Amino acid sequence: ADMYAESVTVVEDGELSVVLDLELLPPVRHRLGQLLLASGPTARVVDAVDLADCGAELARALLEHHERSTGRRPS
Repeated sequence: ADMYAESVTVVEDGELSVVLDLELLPPVRHRLGQLLLASGPTARVVDAVDLADCGAELARALLEHHERSTGRRPS
C-alpha cells in the first residue's frame, strides 16, 4: 500500500487479514486498481463501494491492451 498511497493507516491487524485506511491521490480508481491487483485475489474494498470494482476494471483494461498489442487472446 505504501507504493500507491500518500498515507496508510492500519485500522485492524488480524492474524489472517489487515484493514487499511488509504489516502490516494488522483487517479484514485487506477491507483487503487493497481494496489488490488498487486495484493492478490483476496484483497477487497470494504468501504467506498463505488470503488469496489476498480481492480477488475483495471485487469480487464490490461488484458484488452495486451490483446491489442500482441494480436493474441489470453488462454
